[in-house]
Order: sequence, then structure tokens, then C-alpha cells
Amino acid sequence: MGELNLVESPRAPHKKFGLPLPISVVSLKHYTTMSIWTPAGEHTPEPESGSPNQSGLDPSASPGGFDEEPMTEAEMAEMREMLAEVVATPVVAFLAQHAAQIHELALVHLSTASERGQVAISQAELAIDALGGIVESLGDRLGAASVPLREALAQVRVAFVQIAGEVEAQSAADAENG
Repeated sequence: MGELNLVESPRAPHKKFGLPLPISVVSLKHYTTMSIWTPAGEHTPEPESGSPNQSGLDPSASPGGFDEEPMTEAEMAEMREMLAEVVATPVVAFLAQHAAQIHELALVHLSTASERGQVAISQAELAIDALGGIVESLGDRLGAASVPLREALAQVRVAFVQIAGEVEAQSAADAENG
């Protein structure tokens, strides 16, 4: 397989979506075809005519789907400055922020459970499990954020059990009446 190429995108997603981080785009052009080993040697299957490549990527598109306009020197300086800020920020700060956002995501889905039913419950459960994975596996390595994150995890789990029970009871009542 080809080597992984990191390409600085001239129109990086952080500018479009207001993200605080510079994002490099990974060129997957070398990963769009795979060879298969057979006793007769390597074999690269030919794509079916008229079908998109297996990766779903347009091989003629630029990496990441961004226009290839060169970055100005000011934009490059801004990217370097943002990267320096990221490097200077302890990883635990990013992890705590992401955990807090996952907690909020779980709450959003739980708050829509009366309208969306089991779909909202399963989405909230996934977010809660992800939050639990972060909080429980990292524990005290999360520093000062570990205690509030443990408390938030415990509270959202209690809310999940209560709301999931209400949704289940409503579904049972609807099935009985319907």
C-alpha cells in the first residue's frame, strides 16, 4: 500500500466550522484500491464499470474535497499559532472538554426521549457508555476534572434509567391501547 500523506488543506474545516484546531487532511488516494494475495501472487481487482470505487471517494477530487488554493503567509502564520496553542494546552483539558460535550450530547438525547422514544434512548445510551469509557478508564488521570466528571456520569446514568423506564412504560401502554 502507499504511504500516508498529510496535506495541509488551504480551506481547512476549522475555518468553515469555527473549530479551534488546525486540521490536516489525509490523502487517501493510495488507499482506494486493495490488492488480494492469492497462491498465484498479488491480484488487484478491476473495478466494475460504472460503479464508484470501493472507498466511495472520487479519485479526481482533491484531498478532503477542498479547493486547492494556496494558503497566504498570514493564514500559514495563523495555523502555526493555533498549533502552538494546541501543543501548549495539556491533553487533559481537551479530554475533559470532550467528556463534557459527550455528557451534554447524552442529555440532549434524553431530553427528546418522550418524542423520539427508543431511538433517543439508544443514542443517549451510546453517549453515556462513551462518557463512562473515558471517565472510568482514565480516572484520576483526568486531574481536577475527574470528580465533576464522575458525578456527571453518575447523574446521567440515573436519569437514563428513569427516562428509559418511562419510555418503556409508554411503549407498553401504547401497544396495549393500539
